[in-house]
Amino acid sequence: MRFLNNLSISRKMPIIMVFLVVVSAVVSGVLSGTQQKRDLIEHAGEALEAAADNRMRQLEMAMMRSGADLTNFASQETTTKYLGGFQSGVSVLGVDAESRLREAFVDANPFPDAREQLIEPEVTGLWAYAGPHKAMHPAALNMIQTFGYRDLFLIDTDGRVLYSVLKGKAFATNLATGPYAQGPLGKLYGLMAGAGDKALDRVFSVPLDRFSADDGRPAVFIGQAVATAEGEVAGYAVIRFRETLLSEIVNRNSGLGETGVSYLVARDRTARTTSRFDDDFQVFDSLADRPQVSAALDGVTGTAFGPGRNGQRALIHYQPFTVAGLDWALVTEMDEREVLSSLWALYRLMAVQQGLAILGVSLIAFLFSSSLAKPLRRVSDAMSRIAERHYETEVPDVERKDEIGQIAERLDEFRVALVKSERANFEGNFRSAAFANSRSAIMMSGKDHKIMHVNASLRAILSRYAEVFEEHVDDFDEDKIIGRSMHDFHSPEARERAAKALADPDNLPFSTENGFGDVRIALNISAVRDDQGEHIGYVTEWSDVSEGYMNNALLKTMDANQVKAEFAPDGDFLRANDMFAATMEYTGDPSEDLGNIRDLSVVFADTFDKIERGEAVFGRFEIPRRDGSVAMIDGSFAPVMDAGGTLLRVVLVGNDVTEATLAMQESEAKRIEMQDNQTRVVDGLRRGL
Repeated sequence: MRFLNNLSISRKMPIIMVFLVVVSAVVSGVLSGTQQKRDLIEHAGEALEAAADNRMRQLEMAMMRSGADLTNFASQETTTKYLGGFQSGVSVLGVDAESRLREAFVDANPFPDAREQLIEPEVTGLWAYAGPHKAMHPAALNMIQTFGYRDLFLIDTDGRVLYSVLKGKAFATNLATGPYAQGPLGKLYGLMAGAGDKALDRVFSVPLDRFSADDGRPAVFIGQAVATAEGEVAGYAVIRFRETLLSEIVNRNSGLGETGVSYLVARDRTARTTSRFDDDFQVFDSLADRPQVSAALDGVTGTAFGPGRNGQRALIHYQPFTVAGLDWALVTEMDEREVLSSLWALYRLMAVQQGLAILGVSLIAFLFSSSLAKPLRRVSDAMSRIAERHYETEVPDVERKDEIGQIAERLDEFRVALVKSERANFEGNFRSAAFANSRSAIMMSGKDHKIMHVNASLRAILSRYAEVFEEHVDDFDEDKIIGRSMHDFHSPEARERAAKALADPDNLPFSTENGFGDVRIALNISAVRDDQGEHIGYVTEWSDVSEGYMNNALLKTMDANQVKAEFAPDGDFLRANDMFAATMEYTGDPSEDLGNIRDLSVVFADTFDKIERGEAVFGRFEIPRRDGSVAMIDGSFAPVMDAGGTLLRVVLVGNDVTEATLAMQESEAKRIEMQDNQTRVVDGLRRGL
């Protein structure tokens, strides 16, 4: 150790501290790894046991729930009634009952792939059976669909299958003497029939077995007697579970990790559930005779490492399975490599942590021995202040030329950048609010012309003209605008002009008109640039000018064909069109002769009083001309109000009826003169005669 005396403190302290840390890390790593392995195995065993217990409880609950459903069904008066109805129907059909029922519900069923859909057969002569079938079948079908059962049967005391929801091969056969007497359904009937009246008080079941009436598929049945009103056995109700029920419960992967699997094994060492892995065993496949399986079948529960179902080393939990009187084993296993996988990860993590610890100790020793702690602490304090958004903090030691000075300088640059970022973020919030709430319709797109954002005003235009855009824009959906090309919403002419302009950002801003049918949208496209002046996208402002064009056309038509004049709220003449000037026979400025229209007559004063209240006044208005004649105008004085109800101006719009009115008056005068002349002639003739 004498060589340490020749080393400086800045080297000696890191060497000693690193050596001590390494020795400590090795010792603690070995001890911790050994303990962690034991803990992992114990934890994995407890997890497998918990998973197995959970599946056991779920299987028991499924059986209990199914038993309760069956008992409820069998004890209902309607079940007894329907059973009696089916028995009467079969009696009416006589010796041909089985063949006629199978013909009606199987051979002539219009739903060969879904026989349960047939409620009332079209075959004649089945009225006695079809009545109760029509009444019961919808409820029975709903029951098995709601609770997830495979089928529901009603069987009389002689073993005849009077009813089945699915109308399979066992329907309308005899379970005492027929082809399925030795199958699981026939065995269940035998158990219930042998129990006599005791079959009314309990639920009977048979183990999972192949059901030849369903092409050898796995089947589990439970049954219970149906009582008459006198308490005697009227028949039996049987529920068939769906064939995947046990596998669905056992194969729920909660607590099994990636390689874990749980399965049921019978005494003949055949699987009674399907593996959750596709390339693994299926129901009724033979499994290897492992010690854990034998122990579980002998009533032993435990957890131990051993050969798994495929020969791989695994941690296996085993226990007997006696639900519903079954004598099976429930086995839950997980590959050893998965059980210990976290141990290797722990070793790697420990190595990384210890390496970092060694590095940290070396760095601390070096900094301490080199007396660098104080300046670093000052910089650290400044950094904390800046992290707390005190951007006015002065960063110390910026003038230093060593690494600490560089850190301080970078920190100061970062502080300045944060100040700019804070300001930009503040301004950005205002811009964002302005964009979202602007009455101008705005679209933002990237350099690739893909739409990034649109505001509410632009969406309003799309919604307003949705039918037009659906006709001209492929796959238009006003709710799916983002991500599409901005050119998708341009007419072919506008698209061509915009593409040429956008080819060079220096061409922007660019304005054009976008037309679809009778809709006209003015487009104003501007370039968006970042702080360095780099082009990053586009902003397009849409302006709906369709109504503007229509209003201009209407105004031009009005100016050409109708009299129009505008007055201030106090009645002073402001301006008029040529038709008004021609009607009033003005050759100069009409305001010089017309002045304030309120002063012309009491009628106009009253008219303006109504207009000030927001009322439009309609009628024929007589306005004095310069030569003393009167211009007659049929029309209206209409108020122009702002949003607050303040009168801005008054508009007179109408038609010049002066000549027509004078002509009518002249014609009326001539008619009266002619009538007077005729009267005088008649009077003269009367006196002469």
